[in-house]
Amino acid sequence: MLKVANTLRLVSKKGNNARALATAVGYKQALVNVPPTQLTVLDNGIRIASEDSGAATATVGLWIDAGSRYETSKNNGVAHFLEHMAFKGAGGIEHGKLVDLAQKHLGGLKNTPVDVPELAPCRYTGSEIRVRDDSMPLAHIAIAVEGAGWTDPDNIPLMVANTLVGAWDRSQGGGTNNASYLARAASAGNLCHSFQSFNTCYKDTGLWGIYYVAEPMQIEDMLFNIQHEWMKLCTSVTEGEVERAKNILKTNMLLQLDGTTPVCEDIGRQILCYNRRIPIHELDARINAVTAQNVRDVCYKFIYDRCPAVAAVGPTEALLDYTRIRAGMYWLRA
Repeated sequence: MLKVANTLRLVSKKGNNARALATAVGYKQALVNVPPTQLTVLDNGIRIASEDSGAATATVGLWIDAGSRYETSKNNGVAHFLEHMAFKGAGGIEHGKLVDLAQKHLGGLKNTPVDVPELAPCRYTGSEIRVRDDSMPLAHIAIAVEGAGWTDPDNIPLMVANTLVGAWDRSQGGGTNNASYLARAASAGNLCHSFQSFNTCYKDTGLWGIYYVAEPMQIEDMLFNIQHEWMKLCTSVTEGEVERAKNILKTNMLLQLDGTTPVCEDIGRQILCYNRRIPIHELDARINAVTAQNVRDVCYKFIYDRCPAVAAVGPTEALLDYTRIRAGMYWLRA
């Protein structure tokens, strides 16, 4: 019996190793086999980018390098409105045909200078805005610090840190087994209904923070746990935690590119931000290069002892005043 048990354990171990190896090989093959992004520039400077996934349908998008920063008080909101004006499905299309259509319909646009507003560099300022409404059953609160821009090398470690904080909704269950410490604390203590960490990037700046929904009497406890987790990122995050977050980040990265529409959005965003489409395997290598020390250093730079921006709507009476929230952005240790 002992020999049989040892044999079964050996076979099981070999089987697990084989499955792990097969998964690793399949993942690497998936990264390499991603269709390349073709890029063509028309005479007037318009760039045409496409990826042929072999799907029966295609998503076509028109991206303009402008946004709410260029709005005035008279046309405030127009950038958000424009993206909801037209929706149209299309069948699969080759890159050459797409270029011909762009040349036909957009080639006549002149590449001449226009009066583009001269915008000063973005200056982040810690501040708060509260809209108290006791008729609402739950408080909606967001707290963030200044993050990194798209091209900032610190953006990748901040993405890993954002994944470490994670997200949770109590309707999903399983909070006590979640990889995120904050999710486990929120589930065990019934601290909130949901929370979602975010890392919003712009060209020259960003916002890194968290949004949560909580009952009035749980606002302060949830905020305490959030800031405690942020301080851990700055001082004591471990290699094991970072490795797990990197795996989750890479998984989410691939899941978010499932379908023609998210791929189209990713291509447009990267062409505007980087002037090229970063291959998946290159982004994977950048994530793999992040260490726990990188995360601690970058979080210390962007989070530790920094002035947060706070926004709150609902029954917010229990939300601490700004000076006390600011005091939670550092630890005093002997």
